[in-house]
Amino acid sequence: MREATSSRVRQMSGESLLRLVKRYRQAAAYLSRQATNHQGRALVQHLVQRTYSLVYAPPRLKRLWFFPALFHFLWRTFPASVLSHWSFVIASLVVFSSAAGLTAWLCRPGTEFSQLWLGEELTQLAERVAARHQSTDAVIPLFGRPYAFWIVLFNNWRVALLAFASCLGFLLPGLYILFANGKMVGAVIAYSWHQGTLSSLMGFISPHGAIELPAIIFAGASGLAMAFRWLSPGDYPRLWALTTGARQALPLLIGSLVLLLYAALIEAFVSPDDRLSDPSKMVLGALHLSLLILYLIYPRPGSRK
Repeated sequence: MREATSSRVRQMSGESLLRLVKRYRQAAAYLSRQATNHQGRALVQHLVQRTYSLVYAPPRLKRLWFFPALFHFLWRTFPASVLSHWSFVIASLVVFSSAAGLTAWLCRPGTEFSQLWLGEELTQLAERVAARHQSTDAVIPLFGRPYAFWIVLFNNWRVALLAFASCLGFLLPGLYILFANGKMVGAVIAYSWHQGTLSSLMGFISPHGAIELPAIIFAGASGLAMAFRWLSPGDYPRLWALTTGARQALPLLIGSLVLLLYAALIEAFVSPDDRLSDPSKMVLGALHLSLLILYLIYPRPGSRK
């Protein structure tokens, strides 16, 4: 009966639909006025609730449009956004990798600048991470992996959103966030090499790091693109240039959040799995990185050039 009623509603003319909506609103107003009168209230309330879904709810097929839209975004919009912002992606990559390489070089054995460069908090973090991989046991216990997934996901999303939002009108905060994250990666690698746990560390971070680190770089690139439009608006008003740059860079940020969701799943459930050897995890990381690059540069038929 409900399907038949929905079919009749769809076949109504525009004028009839307007009358139906008017009658529905009158019934809703009557129900509100009769809030203290229980006589007939249940019937009116039932009719109003049934009519609401017919008047305002979208057809059932339209409720499933989210999944084709998500597929279209991941297959076309996000890769196109990465390629159209390639210069900012390169700039973000240079800042991140330069910070990681410089930190690894300064923290090599025999240097006196490591603690001065890193600070006490980052030094202790790097030492804890390096020491954690001295054991052959799983880094994350099996019972704690679902909880670790949410911790990792929200932390990575926080970094990505901060890298984007910090560039709102300025370039330096976003560059600093990229530099700080690269500095942390370089410190962990350097201290793991000192303690002889670099192979175990690389085995752990390779499966998810091949997705997570590019996603952070993409998020930083989206912020840099927005800040650049603010600093260099051309002939347009600065506020208009900022909003336009943010709208154009938003798909790059959203795509990076989706990638971080996948990376968090891998980090919580695959990377700590001690049934996989370190070399096999490194191979998985290389495969992830190769598939990501292929996914981004693969030519889509019908895409705009």
